[in-house]
Amino acid sequence: MPEYIIGPLDITGFDNHPLPNRLFRNVGPARGLAVLFPGLRYTCDMPLLFYASRLFLNTGLDVLQINPDYTREAFSSASPDRQIDWLGGDASAALQAARQQRDYDRMVLLGKSIGTLGMSILLLHQPELRTSLTVWQTPLFRLPLVEQATQQLQAPAILFCGTADNTYDPAR
Repeated sequence: MPEYIIGPLDITGFDNHPLPNRLFRNVGPARGLAVLFPGLRYTCDMPLLFYASRLFLNTGLDVLQINPDYTREAFSSASPDRQIDWLGGDASAALQAARQQRDYDRMVLLGKSIGTLGMSILLLHQPELRTSLTVWQTPLFRLPLVEQATQQLQAPAILFCGTADNTYDPAR
């Protein structure tokens, strides 16, 4: 298993708020970067994202886990447009901070639930990311931005959702 250093990056997210995060940086060269965008009440320390992080680390990728708290009143009471701006602003700030660490030529983006919305905004506004490998855990397909982003992908993607999940839409 590769050796890595764990620590936060100084990331200023949407509306100049600090964005909690954790970077696992390989001591030696990295084969790329994986960025994880968690769910509303599903953190990077929970099984799906915890084990994905370990898998990425074991394959030589640096891993950035963002840990925003979108359960706060300021986010939950915001208009849908402001929430989209917030998610996109945080996702963009996280990716920008990570890219300043090294010159990554390989990128993996993983989103869980509401994290797929932040990931979608990145993919729609930064076309060069569409060649990144993507993993979509319970994607929010009821939101047009998410469906639009998945249709524009130019690289392998894994999408999965349980049929009992309220985000499941068999037509999509």
